[in-house]
Amino acid sequence: MPNTVPAPWGTTRMRPYADTPPVAALTAAIDPRTQVAVFHDQQGRTVEMGKHGTSTDTSAPTSTGGGDGDGQSGGQSQPTDLDSITANDQD
Repeated sequence: MPNTVPAPWGTTRMRPYADTPPVAALTAAIDPRTQVAVFHDQQGRTVEMGKHGTSTDTSAPTSTGGGDGDGQSGGQSQPTDLDSITANDQD
């Protein structure tokens, strides 16, 4: 009896990429006034590359506290270890 393993489900759905038309050559240059990349086509015309969203990184502190019997009264224990978790906000 041959020992065969079925192909993973995702690979059975794979197909070749569709053909795409060729992309015209562009030249990138930095605008000295704005310091932003500007793209030009083969005739020297400026090409709009579309708008890009912005994202922000924030850090939210987290803490761990002592467990039961840590000797503190009042129910809530003070943090004994701090770290931070990075959160990314995308538009």
